[in-house]
Amino acid sequence: MNCRFLLSSVFVLGSLATVAFASAATQAASAIVDGSVQYQINVSPIPAGDLRTYSAEEFSGYKTISLMHLAFSEEMLAKAATIPAASGETDFGKTGAIKPFNTSSGAVDLGMNNVPVLDQGSYGTCVTFSSTGALDTFLGKDTISQQCSLELDIADPADDTYSQGGLAGNYWNGAYLATQVINPILKQGFMSKTSCKTAYPSPSTTIKLADYQKSSDKTSLSKVTVNYHATNSIDLLKAALNAGHRMVFSSMIGPSVSGYNISIGGSQKSGGLWACQQASQDTANNCNGSYAGGHEIIAIGYDDAQQLIKIRNSWNTVVGDSGNYYMTYAYYNYWSTFAKTAGYIADGTELY
Repeated sequence: MNCRFLLSSVFVLGSLATVAFASAATQAASAIVDGSVQYQINVSPIPAGDLRTYSAEEFSGYKTISLMHLAFSEEMLAKAATIPAASGETDFGKTGAIKPFNTSSGAVDLGMNNVPVLDQGSYGTCVTFSSTGALDTFLGKDTISQQCSLELDIADPADDTYSQGGLAGNYWNGAYLATQVINPILKQGFMSKTSCKTAYPSPSTTIKLADYQKSSDKTSLSKVTVNYHATNSIDLLKAALNAGHRMVFSSMIGPSVSGYNISIGGSQKSGGLWACQQASQDTANNCNGSYAGGHEIIAIGYDDAQQLIKIRNSWNTVVGDSGNYYMTYAYYNYWSTFAKTAGYIADGTELY
């Protein structure tokens, strides 16, 4: 893969083992998720007196995360490289701050219904964490076990009958679609973090499908509706959020994985803004064809006045706006166009 990185406060640690993934009917032939790649990103200062147990890494000012490694054909990459770099965004360093969405006229902010920010650690499990996090909002608490969801997806290689994929996938280094995680849970039920026998992360642990079925909760999520969009857009995201629906969606991430620093609610944050360019901080353009990888996240709000999507991430509360991120419309549109041109599905999965 001829993937070009611009290392802007980002350090490549190396690629995790390549794994095989279940084939999805809607998957584009020219692009695949073939593993994950690790980065070190900046973290915001840990609050004084906070009783949470932080890792030595987090106390040192950085955190190891993984993005999905995307493999494209050279032909499609060359085609995508002709897309003009995006421009015209608000420079939030110059304006002073991002306004909290609850104080910005015309903005929508659904929040996460008491579900705290999750932490996928250094594994490429963003699709599992974003999907289960979104499902947790229907339960109003952090309860679904990501570990047992990952075990369920490996459980029965003979069963690959779900829409947009299903079982028979090892998703420790990423999945191609959120439905590959969501649909098996809705069919087989979920294991709670108290009922799952193994704590996350334990990638070598598996479970038999019959054993999973005996212990899973098959009723609590029985009324959840899944609306899969093979082609996503700002308008689709906004329509879903206006209806009160969160959307799990995929995005390519530019070379500045931490994102630009932001001030919000009177507090300075280290990273948290995915934007094409913020000249007050850096002259580099994150929308120029160089990319770090793919990521799966949850859209929880938008603000037309500020041209921002509000996102729930799964990298703990020590990054961004206490775990939430913001993405400019220009950034979303550029990477969505790039992904589609290069043959990667820029999809969205609406849940309600």
